[in-house]
Amino acid sequence: MATFYEILGVAKTATEAEIRTAYRKQALAYHPDRAGDDPIKKEKYLQAQNAYQVLTDFLQREKYNLCLEYVPTANINFNVLKGISLDDIRSHFEAVADAFCGEEEIQINRARRQARQREQQIKQNVLSQLAIFGLTDEDLQIWERRPSGSPFGYSHGQAIGYLLTREGLSGKQAVKAVSRLDDIMADLLVKLYFEGLRGNDLRAWQCRSYCVFDDAHAEAITFLMREQGHTGKQAVQAVNLLDGRQAALLQELYSEGLTGDDLRIWKAAPGGTYFYDGDVAAVRFLMTVKGYTGADAVQAITGLDEERAKLLVKLYDKGMRGKDLQAWQPRSSGYPFCEALSEIVELLLQHTSLSPAEIMLKVNYFTQGDAEKQLPGLKARLSQYESSKTGRSP
Repeated sequence: MATFYEILGVAKTATEAEIRTAYRKQALAYHPDRAGDDPIKKEKYLQAQNAYQVLTDFLQREKYNLCLEYVPTANINFNVLKGISLDDIRSHFEAVADAFCGEEEIQINRARRQARQREQQIKQNVLSQLAIFGLTDEDLQIWERRPSGSPFGYSHGQAIGYLLTREGLSGKQAVKAVSRLDDIMADLLVKLYFEGLRGNDLRAWQCRSYCVFDDAHAEAITFLMREQGHTGKQAVQAVNLLDGRQAALLQELYSEGLTGDDLRIWKAAPGGTYFYDGDVAAVRFLMTVKGYTGADAVQAITGLDEERAKLLVKLYDKGMRGKDLQAWQPRSSGYPFCEALSEIVELLLQHTSLSPAEIMLKVNYFTQGDAEKQLPGLKARLSQYESSKTGRSP
């Protein structure tokens, strides 16, 4: 059985605008005025209409998403659950799940329930403090988590309070402003609201699959808005899809010409994920010491792991370049470029007439085991060769 998202052909994270667009396409394709008496098209039209009604109603969509967590196949009669509260639905599914779970899963479910109870308690505290300013429980129901699942915390409550009491927003507007922000974003919204930062700006930020919005992103946005005159939208776009190290590097080297677009050129080495300190040091070296542009510096290290990025800095003055190191390929099993391999490359570059490109070709597909096996013999041969040149015994 298809989910409502599959019926409309959208992702589970789709915005309301994307859902409306998808529904219009379905409605035009299967509307009875066009489809006539075709029963299949009529059924598809009714399915699309039902999916649209649920997914464009915030509370109903929240209930539906909760149901999908427990019944991913969507094999449920959702219409029966429309009038039931979110907490009652959750309690029902958890009770059913506990009946079929082992002890470990029961403990996990219990921890989740406790976390939700803490979150609910925070909401109630915020509501009791701000009800005098017009905040209602219905307003708080508008709040949505980020896709990463950030819970409602005191930072969200403080942001709502600030927007209500200092900026004159209504309860609904204040909650909507912090909806889908994590706690660091909520703090940043308060800090930079006067400078023009808005919730929509922060909601536009997207993360790589392995990173979250952290203090480095917040500091970079603050720097760009306060010191470089960026609008909130421009500042958030500048750090979009950057991890924390990249955001910090953007702030550090912005005056040298580094931009967010430059850093988004970077792609991890096969099997790699993170932008490491070695990558940061290499970009800094190429820009500040060797005069590279931001784009050229990032391009030089793209596809390199941290060990090769370090080697680029170390051997740059001996002719090593990013394109030479990018030519090295691991075996299909994904062996990393290791310290022993770095040492072999350095020895060959120092003691032979081979070019960097020729050296990288010689060590191509080396594993860590290969390098560690070859290194002692290479050191011995080079020592013997150097001794013969000077007339000394090795």
